[in-house]
Amino acid sequence: MYQENVRNHTYRCPTCEILFGSAGNLARHLGTADHLAKEDGTYVPPKSQDGDLSWWCDLCDIGWPDEYGLILYERWSYDHRVKQAERQGLPPPPKP
Repeated sequence: MYQENVRNHTYRCPTCEILFGSAGNLARHLGTADHLAKEDGTYVPPKSQDGDLSWWCDLCDIGWPDEYGLILYERWSYDHRVKQAERQGLPPPPKP
């Protein structure tokens, strides 16, 4: 999987559906606890200090305890904009 991503210059994690700007960033991601938990099916979404996260990105399955965090993510996250483009059948936006 990793070698195929590097060969194709895509740097995408097929498990988490996240794009990375470099092979090094993808390699670091593949060693994270969240990625490994998603691979073996034991991943549990994080909770905020006040309880469940209330604001979720419908494309990325990431949550925040407040609306402001979600707004900032949707506005500035490259991964989110790529998923929006894919959903609309458009080419991915240029990398920042």
